[in-house]
Amino acid sequence: MIIQFEFNGLPPSANSCYPTSRSGRRFKSGKYKDFQTLFSIAAKKHKPQLPLIGNLKCEYDFYWLDKRRRDIGNLEKALSDTLTQMGFWNDDSQITVLHMERHTGNPLTVIRITEI
Repeated sequence: MIIQFEFNGLPPSANSCYPTSRSGRRFKSGKYKDFQTLFSIAAKKHKPQLPLIGNLKCEYDFYWLDKRRRDIGNLEKALSDTLTQMGFWNDDSQITVLHMERHTGNPLTVIRITEI
């Protein structure tokens, strides 16, 4: 099975998902909550009826408006964790192959998930 879809936007950087309060307590940021809500709406129709089992290959293409230097690895965590939370698979440890690419264009995330 192959699942492919697009999300009009980008996941937040892992650095901004769980900030620390003044008391030292970590919490889920509003930016991350907003992403999860919008992403869940966009991805809902692509979600398999049952979680994928076995090994998975995930391919993520991230599109930015400009060519500034960015660490695309920081985007993977928020995206994979949200897909796990939505029930695309049981645990992101099922991902045995991960491929990510950075592109220039309108803010967009393209997701391809393949059972291998």
